[in-house]
Amino acid sequence: MEKLKRDGSLSATAKRVLAEAEQAEEKGNSELALAKIKEYRQIVENESNIINKKLAEAWVLEGRTLFSQLKLEEAENAIEEAIKLDSNNPEYLLTLAGYLEWNGRYKRMVEVSQKAISLIKNQESLDKILLAESLSTIGTAYRLGGNYNSATNPLQKSLKLRKELLGEEHPDTATSLNNLALLYHKQGRYKKAEPLYLKALEISKKTLGEEHPNVATSLNNLALLYESQGRYEAAEPLYLQALEIDKKTLGEEHPDVATDLNNLALLYESQGRCKKAEPLYLQALEISKKTLGEDHPNTITLKSNYETLIESKNSKSNNKI
Repeated sequence: MEKLKRDGSLSATAKRVLAEAEQAEEKGNSELALAKIKEYRQIVENESNIINKKLAEAWVLEGRTLFSQLKLEEAENAIEEAIKLDSNNPEYLLTLAGYLEWNGRYKRMVEVSQKAISLIKNQESLDKILLAESLSTIGTAYRLGGNYNSATNPLQKSLKLRKELLGEEHPDTATSLNNLALLYHKQGRYKKAEPLYLKALEISKKTLGEEHPNVATSLNNLALLYESQGRYEAAEPLYLQALEIDKKTLGEEHPDVATDLNNLALLYESQGRCKKAEPLYLQALEISKKTLGEDHPNTITLKSNYETLIESKNSKSNNKI
């Protein structure tokens, strides 16, 4: 047997088994040598897997830190590195899906979510809570991509599972209620959406407190529904509450604050209150540019909204006699 170079990173067990293989070969016992070599290879594979998993965990931690700093593309790349090292970890895939959502990459989000679901279903012991999360994620990806028919079933299943596993009054159950309500809202099924929004808001307030970003999200979504129905007076105070909560909990310069400002500006514009809308659009656009970058889908949308308002103002001015 050709002597293998000793690797300083090998464990004492791996070194011992390799030495036994070499000794067996030297004594002419090739069968024992082969068995020891196979044993050695298995030990090395197992130890490499442990090292890879630890390195993957480190990449995930780095990704989460980058995400908290709103370095979204870098966060996404970090999680991709973790998945290369531990490709069968559905939790990493779902984390990646969440980052893809922020980056507006919904098609890829669907693909990643599908792989996570497949891995979860093929586990020896089915993790139903993780399955509920993965169904919620893929349903959201379909909705954001405009594929409403494909979104319905996973969102409904996620809600059912979370009610069964976590109870009627749990933050994750509220998230599923909210996600399903968003789908019904997009489909114009306002009567089905409203009670779900209201229930999600009630649960979030009860379980997370009155001033929590999830509460702000529920307030925002309910306000959007009311605005869609032309119920502007009901929508405005909800938008204002959401904006106040997000500023207090997330800071003045956060993408969610930009979204709140944009939503409020859209409402004012719908009411013909363009003087109130314009500075809000500008604030939202500046925050989005600073936190997400010029080329992010949110920034592009905000810029388009602002430009539409200016064009409308100019058109009205030109039409005056």
